[in-house]
Amino acid sequence: MTINEQQRVRLHQSLERQIGEDMAGLLMSSLPPFDWNQIATKDDLKVFATREEINIRFAEMDIKFAQIETKFAEMRTEFHKTLRLHLAANMGLMVTFMGIFLAKI
Repeated sequence: MTINEQQRVRLHQSLERQIGEDMAGLLMSSLPPFDWNQIATKDDLKVFATREEINIRFAEMDIKFAQIETKFAEMRTEFHKTLRLHLAANMGLMVTFMGIFLAKI
């Protein structure tokens, strides 16, 4: 059960009246100022990764991002190459059609 600060003060005052100020202070200082259910145990912490495991995962992610960046660079190069080919082909067609059109005039 969690007690709030107001309940804690009332408990301390009641203890002072019953067992004296020194003993009440000693008893209250042995009580946790928080809910014990909020304390993490070593077993609770075992589910979290160690710093080494986290560093390994970050290294793996760095490798994957580098692979993705490389793939995007390859795709960008291929796209520019294809774009240049299509532009050259369209320019050639435009020149051909203009030549045919002007020859008929």
